[in-house]
Amino acid sequence: MIIGIPREIKDHENRVALTPRSVSSLVRSGSKVFVESQAGTKSGFSDDEYSSAGASVAGSQAELYSESDLIVKVKELQVGKGEHANIKPHHTIFGFNHFE
Repeated sequence: MIIGIPREIKDHENRVALTPRSVSSLVRSGSKVFVESQAGTKSGFSDDEYSSAGASVAGSQAELYSESDLIVKVKELQVGKGEHANIKPHHTIFGFNHFE
């Protein structure tokens, strides 16, 4: 399983879907994890912490989505900000959806 953790782009959303500790656990269980650069910054986690936990840091959202099967997010896709453009038929999206 290849898991992708994108940077949340919804206004006023400062959380990240998985912490470096969670990433480490997933990697130890055999998953490959990609984290978009700066995904954890607003939650106090650096790219280096994710790398040390075993994640690959993706330089862009497009790169993250192209490498991942399961996308784990805090909030719903931000259609108005173009996030949906990276979704492909093979993707599974896991997140909390509060449709307005």
